[in-house]
Amino acid sequence: MLLMLLMLLMLLMLLMLLMLLMLLMLLMLLMLLMLLMLLNVLLRYILVIGLTLLFFFALFNQSKTCFF
Repeated sequence: MLLMLLMLLMLLMLLMLLMLLMLLMLLMLLMLLMLLMLLNVLLRYILVIGLTLLFFFALFNQSKTCFF
């Protein structure tokens, strides 16, 4: 009887550990998704700024008039 109870306790502990591991993995996945979304936004801003700068430089080179 005691052995059975010990076995059940061990199984419960293992299940709890597995649940904790699953929760940790889910949290890590969520954090990765958030990081990817942030990087996406930052990359979009960088691309827009870079394209506008290239556009302005092309305009300046075409008109051959530097404002400096």
